[in-house]
Amino acid sequence: MSTRTNPTEPQRNNQKKKSRYRKRQEHKRRKNQARIEQEVKWEEHEICPIKDVLTKLQQSSQTDLAPLKSLEGRYFKLWSTDHVKYCTVEVAPTQYIEFYDPKFRTCDMLPKGQVSGHIYAASDAMCYIDPFVHPQNAGLETVRIDGNNKRHTFDAQFLDDNYLILHIPKDLVFYKQKMKPPSKAPDVFTYYGVCSAYYESLIRAKERREEQTDRRRSASPA
Repeated sequence: MSTRTNPTEPQRNNQKKKSRYRKRQEHKRRKNQARIEQEVKWEEHEICPIKDVLTKLQQSSQTDLAPLKSLEGRYFKLWSTDHVKYCTVEVAPTQYIEFYDPKFRTCDMLPKGQVSGHIYAASDAMCYIDPFVHPQNAGLETVRIDGNNKRHTFDAQFLDDNYLILHIPKDLVFYKQKMKPPSKAPDVFTYYGVCSAYYESLIRAKERREEQTDRRRSASPA
């Protein structure tokens, strides 16, 4: 017949510490999950207009495509739910792709028609873009682009002058991150881009509309 012994005081204290630790970890996990869910919603909100353009292109005949404006000196904000879900947590997350202006790169002039740049994500330059020739017309065409001196490649679609989509392999996404890719991370991450100047013009237009609405309300008789 076995005799059950009561835990000693140190054992009870140790059990309490473990219990408090588990509770803190669970609280941290839930808080982090709530943060991710909130950020995913924000990313989806920003991505929505780009997906609308993509859908319209997919439903069009693709026979009368507009010429694509030069990428030189242009900067595109990037949004990605994949990045939010699986990449390093950042205090001030910023993702963008910048195409260099040749006026400021006199030391390494490129042949006419070629452009280079870099992709910034996870607090570092994820990829330095090797010189490439972008398509003449906007649309669904997928362009394979080399990066980091041909060490990596990724695909890009230039939907129109203001929107683009990047399909970046997982190994490139985590190339400079201080963590291994989570097991559930997709093989290819999708980033949706909007021209920064265009994005800011939309914000200013929205603010003007809101100001006009407020003025009309304040001018209306009670």
